[in-house]
Amino acid sequence: MRWSLPFSAASLGCLLVICALMSLTMGAMPLSFTQSLLALIDSIIGSQWSTLQHYQQMVVLELRLPRMLLALLVGAMLAQCGAVSQGLFRNPLADPGIIGVSSGAAVGAIIAIVWFDDWLGSWSVPACAFISGLFTTLFVYKLARSGNNTSVFILLLAGIAITAFAGA
Repeated sequence: MRWSLPFSAASLGCLLVICALMSLTMGAMPLSFTQSLLALIDSIIGSQWSTLQHYQQMVVLELRLPRMLLALLVGAMLAQCGAVSQGLFRNPLADPGIIGVSSGAAVGAIIAIVWFDDWLGSWSVPACAFISGLFTTLFVYKLARSGNNTSVFILLLAGIAITAFAGA
């Protein structure tokens, strides 16, 4: 049985909202679903329906809510990047490894671990991985450009070659 697109989108949207609201209640300090939801409503409209203590409201509003919103935002951006990658290569199995981003970032992380361990404190490895992944992507893109055109086929071949080189 195949579901229609509007039904699937509505179902997944409702499931996303339910899971997001459930994430406000789960953690090291268990809180009830209704009280967490009331604390969120209280902060939006300024009422006093929630019976949570002040520190419990702070857990919901200042710890769990920002994490939940950030997780939704990052998930949406990753989904968009995946859709663009799959559309560009016309391949539903395309991933960042196909153009060398993952391998380039791994090389950057290894360089940070070996040489720049205390450079930015705990941010050394992610910063070097990001910079290296970005430069790898730009390098593969530069290899694939000829004049004003970019060949998807050459982009794919250059990415595979850079992935193999970085993996070695």
